[in-house]
Amino acid sequence: MNLQKFAEQQKELDNAIIQKNNLQNEYLINKKIIALHVEFSELLNELPETFKYWSNKKNNYKKALEEYVDCVHFAVSIGNDLGTFPKDSTPIMRTKIEEQITDVLRSLGYMIRFGDGNHFLHLFNLIEGLGLMLGFTQRDIDEAYSKKNKINHQRQTDGY
Repeated sequence: MNLQKFAEQQKELDNAIIQKNNLQNEYLINKKIIALHVEFSELLNELPETFKYWSNKKNNYKKALEEYVDCVHFAVSIGNDLGTFPKDSTPIMRTKIEEQITDVLRSLGYMIRFGDGNHFLHLFNLIEGLGLMLGFTQRDIDEAYSKKNKINHQRQTDGY
């Protein structure tokens, strides 16, 4: 992932949202952690083969990539706010996708409880590893992130 580029783009978007909605004095990390949790759940809904053992639905990787970059947007935003956004990352990948997902959920729980930089870095590395395990290339992620970032800016302009 182009982490530095993502951090800069996300900072610009977050500043626009804060200005537009007069949130300069608001502590937003907890809301961003909740939003990340929701986006992660939306990602999982596009990957029914990973956990819906009772269903024959197939994974939709195109929609999963869109939801994945939503997760990345919130993760980057949290990292920017904490001042611990990595310049480089070390993706963490488990042997099974359901273990990876469980670890992301566990790490999200730690973020909700502690909200610190160390827990964030672990969470981010797990999220990055998940993207790789899902077969998303760096190019896929970079392009989808940039596309969604433009959509998010437009949404702010349009009063989303």
